[in-house]
Amino acid sequence: MSAERRLHPRVDVSLPVEVCNSWGATVVAQLVNLSVGGLLVSGDQRLAELYSPEMGSGQSLTVSFSLEGQPLLFDCRVVYKRRLSQSAFEFGLQFCWLDDYTRNRLTEYVDQRLLVTK
Repeated sequence: MSAERRLHPRVDVSLPVEVCNSWGATVVAQLVNLSVGGLLVSGDQRLAELYSPEMGSGQSLTVSFSLEGQPLLFDCRVVYKRRLSQSAFEFGLQFCWLDDYTRNRLTEYVDQRLLVTK
C-alpha cells in the first residue's frame, strides 16, 4: 500500500466545470475531486484536445465552477493528463495561486465535506 503524498486532503465532488486553454477554447467537463491545492477534472475528447503535448507538463488552463452558489475562477497548471478509455480523459490540475479569501473558502468547504464523510 502506498503512502498518501498529497499536501492537502481531497474530497469527492460532482460539479460541472468550465475549462479554458490559453487559445480561448472552452469545454464543460466534470469536477471529480477538490482540495486547497488543486482538482481533478474528467471529460471526453474535447477536454483532451485543450491540452497541447508540445507545451509539455505545466501547461496552464483556466477553470471556473460554482461552489455553493459562488462562482470561482482559477488559473491552474496541468500536473498530468490521463486517458481512461477511448473517449474518457482526466486532468490533474494544481492551482497556480489563491488569494486568502478563496483559500479560506476552499478550506472550509473541504473541511465540512471531510466531517460529513467520517
